[in-house]
Amino acid sequence: MRIFVLCLVILFPVAASAENINARLCGDSASNLQLLLSPAATQELAQYVKGLDSGKYAFSLDMTGDVAASQLGFRKRFATAYAELVETANALINKNGTVHIKDVVQAAEKILSDEQFIDGLADKPRWKPAIVYLRSIEASECAFPYTPKDLPTPEEMLRQLNRAYPEINTSSSKEFEQVYRATVGYSQNRIKEYGSVSIYQILAEWRRSIRSLALLPVL
Repeated sequence: MRIFVLCLVILFPVAASAENINARLCGDSASNLQLLLSPAATQELAQYVKGLDSGKYAFSLDMTGDVAASQLGFRKRFATAYAELVETANALINKNGTVHIKDVVQAAEKILSDEQFIDGLADKPRWKPAIVYLRSIEASECAFPYTPKDLPTPEEMLRQLNRAYPEINTSSSKEFEQVYRATVGYSQNRIKEYGSVSIYQILAEWRRSIRSLALLPVL
């Protein structure tokens, strides 16, 4: 599964090969854009958050996102969100020695809030490239740059995204460039300070960047 391989490569970089491994970050089996941007996946997360809070659903640190999604009959995006919650819970345990289910619910509500906000932007052409890239990573159809070496420019990354999803049909996007640069900067700072960054931290930052930029007043 591409998304977990990405984490390992970021955490444990290997020597660069002759081929630029950042040159093809999107796969060949891309989804239909309408399906990729469907809010149905967000609705599944909302269902889970409600059920987790009420006790209808459980949460286990030992369960992978794919298994959780399969058991509930949910889509790939839920599997990614669940794996992000597992990472958050483990981080709280490392910091505090324990984690409470209310902490997991709160983390899930934060992801849900951001995803619902982003769904509300999906029909706005200027935001579509940034949202498609987010959704493609969540669905394991595209990846974030593996290493800082030969890092794609925003324009190069957008070209890769256009090849995977021709419906985007745009060669430039100020919003995509801003979110991409902000997330790349965040990733580089995390690596410099902590020695690693996970794909789930990158996804959370991409969502934060979209939300913060979208809330700025339009001049």
